[in-house]
Amino acid sequence: MSDHKCIFCGKDATNKTKEHVIPQWLIRMTGDHRRIANFGTDFNQIINSDGNKAVKPRMFSFNSLTFPACRDCNEKYGKILENNAFTILNKIMNEELISETEIMHFMDWLDKIRIGLWLGFDILNQNPFDVKHKFYLEKRIGYHDRILLVYRASKNDLPNGINFIGPDTPAFAFLPCCLTIRINNFFFFNVSKENILLEKLGFPFLERFVLNNELNPIKIKINEGHKKISTPILNFFTIDTSVKIFQPIYKAYINDIDCNEEYIKNNSFNCKEGLGNIFSEYKIVTKFRI
Repeated sequence: MSDHKCIFCGKDATNKTKEHVIPQWLIRMTGDHRRIANFGTDFNQIINSDGNKAVKPRMFSFNSLTFPACRDCNEKYGKILENNAFTILNKIMNEELISETEIMHFMDWLDKIRIGLWLGFDILNQNPFDVKHKFYLEKRIGYHDRILLVYRASKNDLPNGINFIGPDTPAFAFLPCCLTIRINNFFFFNVSKENILLEKLGFPFLERFVLNNELNPIKIKINEGHKKISTPILNFFTIDTSVKIFQPIYKAYINDIDCNEEYIKNNSFNCKEGLGNIFSEYKIVTKFRI
């Protein structure tokens, strides 16, 4: 990604501003906003240590982690998401009830951080793996199935701070579908990928890719769905005490979905936008605490 392109829309930034993917309010909530932090490996600076080559870590202040954005995009996506996230995160940390709409806003914000770090680290690393970017932030906020796992550690176990796990790895460079971020004593594991929940939660789902012909080599087949929840929803290990939140999203297949079908209608937050309800522990939830 060019350092002239907007991190939200992918076009050359107009009235260029600096977007803090990790927002300033969060940096201040977790410590000194000027503190020096480790932002992964600087692949472009190799230093010698006792005659051996070593990779130099990338160190700079948290408030310097900024990337280019159009002014209009920054105001449209950044401010709305940040205002919602600030309120909701404070509710989570104070063990207050949050609504279905609020958790969706919070997962939108996590989508923004995950994809923003993917694009941002690509700028920092000067795209060492030559990844071809086919989407930017505006195309991946609330676009595919989402899983959020939340684990709360004791406040006495950890100092205040922010850590994120994943963005400085080759796997993340090619497939930025999952990220863990620690905010003080809370760990948020965010996953978003097409078709990872739809079948499990009874919705129409992408059944397979079919090789067709040279002009149209890939054909997508949509299965009508089982109209029931299949367990287990997750097929990987999780900490038992973590809160598990799921949202099926069929925005990419909206033209193949019948919003009048009873199961879809009863289990969708907004069918026209391709948004399923929020599920937790195999049932729809409208209000809960984390």
